[in-house]
Amino acid sequence: MTDAFVAEGDLWLCWEPSGDTFSLRPENDDRLSGINLDDLVAEHFRPGREPKTGDRHIGNVRITIERLP
Repeated sequence: MTDAFVAEGDLWLCWEPSGDTFSLRPENDDRLSGINLDDLVAEHFRPGREPKTGDRHIGNVRITIERLP
């Protein structure tokens, strides 16, 4: 198993008309689409959108991702 990925910083969810997103697909689900992690984060913290850009400011965070066995 690999060590966990940890990132710390000021998190912005940037709006873009197209581009890559992180998505979470439930285990044993063969569909190509999943739940976008940026949407889950925004739903949890409920940030407002910046008027001119559409970006959402979350604030200082620590993100840890661990691979499960």
